Amino acid sequence: MKNRLKVTLLLSGLFFVTFLGKVSAHDAVAMEELKQQLQLLQAQVNALQNLANVVKIDGPIVTLQSNNEIIIQANTIKLKANNILDMSASVTNIKGNGVTNISGGSVNLDSSLIRLNKGNKPVVRVGSKTVGNQITQTVIDGSPTILVP
Repeated sequence: MKNRLKVTLLLSGLFFVTFLGKVSAHDAVAMEELKQQLQLLQAQVNALQNLANVVKIDGPIVTLQSNNEIIIQANTIKLKANNILDMSASVTNIKGNGVTNISGGSVNLDSSLIRLNKGNKPVVRVGSKTVGNQITQTVIDGSPTILVP
């Protein structure tokens, strides 16, 4: 008995499998297994298409875009730029659970107010006026933009 198998691929990427002619019980089992494998393959293709809708590649520019969050998790994550690494947000948090290092040829902290350890006292400058004794000395005209505990 000679059976013909017809596989149709639609533009949407869906597969249809049709057996033409008489089908034995063994062939029916094989056909069902093939159908399940094709459905699994289609689900995987759909998942990849959904991923392609999230990750957009445009020439030399790669954009990761999400309406919610992007989570990158690994033992080590390195961000490297040949020229400039620029981060901006309405709130930027950098947190280390151990030691957090910031280093460079020179490090510039540029802000209207810099607080060190949630400080509320102005840091002393050369020539700043102080009041009090050697133990309880307080700076009265230090830097108004750099505060220390």
